[in-house]
This record gives sequence, C-alpha cells and structure tokens, in this order.
Amino acid sequence: MLIKLKNVENEYRKRVETKGSLTVDEFINIALTLFKDIKIEGIDSSESDNDMLLYQYGVYDWGDENGKHFSFDITRQVCVPQEDEPYQLSFTLIFEPSAFFEIEPYNCWSDEFDDGEAFAMHIKSTSGYQMATKITARKVELRFDQC
Repeated sequence: MLIKLKNVENEYRKRVETKGSLTVDEFINIALTLFKDIKIEGIDSSESDNDMLLYQYGVYDWGDENGKHFSFDITRQVCVPQEDEPYQLSFTLIFEPSAFFEIEPYNCWSDEFDDGEAFAMHIKSTSGYQMATKITARKVELRFDQC
C-alpha cells in the first residue's frame, strides 16, 4: 500500500483500534507488518536511513499524564527529502514501572539487522521484551510528529 506521509498515522490507528488491548507479541507483529506493508509516497525506502524502525524501552517520567512508567516502543522514522528533521510515528506500550526498575534503557535501529525477521528475533532476545511479556500494558499510545 502506498500512502501520503500525512495519512500514515490514520493507517496505524485503524489497525491498532481494531485490536483493543495488545500483547507484546501482537504489538511487535503489528509494528513490523505495517512497516513492511505501508510505503510512503516520495520516500525511497531502498535507502534504509529514509524509512526505518527504532526499538527502545526504559523507565521514564516525561512529566505527562503517564507519570513514571515503563515505555516499550517501536518508532517508525521517515526522512523526507529537503526537510531538516525526520518524522516519527511512535507506537508505544505503557506499563506500570515497578517490575522494570532493574532493566537498563535500551535502543537499536532496524537497519542494524539483515531483515525484519532478524530485527524481531533481536527484540525478543532483550530483557525489556522478556519482562514485558509477563505483564499487561496499561495502555497503547500512538503519536506522530516531526522531530
């Protein structure tokens, strides 16, 4: 599916809202499937830096309504030609932080791996994933903005 950048958030929302609550494995599957299935007009995805995924997690307090929480996130970053800052669509599971305090924050980019399957296998090897699979997320967030 080829869509305009301004519509990418809506396509993700359609998929996420039909699911209700998500397990960590469903979350990963949705993020990777949408990345593979949705291409963005005007973006040369053959150059991995133009359209890639960032996997990250950690305990944070951004001063928002989530307070202190564990964030398990797969963000799609798109670099538009002739624009200085990339766009990011952050797809995040929010957890109560207590079980995650001993887990160090972590991040990696999809372009560090040969393909989506290797990226998914790596995600599933991390301590954040292993702990998150044992606990139900309190909410799912989807946020789209330019850095």
